[in-house]
Amino acid sequence: MQINNFKRLQEEEEVVYKERHEEKVRSGLLNSLGMFRFVGQVVDMYLPKLFDLLIMAAGGKTDSSTTRTRSTPPSQAPEGTNGKRRPGESMGEDISSR
Repeated sequence: MQINNFKRLQEEEEVVYKERHEEKVRSGLLNSLGMFRFVGQVVDMYLPKLFDLLIMAAGGKTDSSTTRTRSTPPSQAPEGTNGKRRPGESMGEDISSR
């Protein structure tokens, strides 16, 4: 027995609708997660500094363990095995006596 053309069309439309709906839901979730990630990064970056600013404005001292340290750029890294000095570093000579 042959399948009715209308029944076949209905099945094809159901498959297409399901794929389209799943893609729409997936993209909506990814967009929401991206927004939450962005908000989390902003909070992580600026909230500790805001609290430090408020504490300093109130006349208190900030805890040095909560402040973040900056990383040292490669041009100012400690002397390595290649024998190079850091910029502005002398080799132990006193230049003020010249």
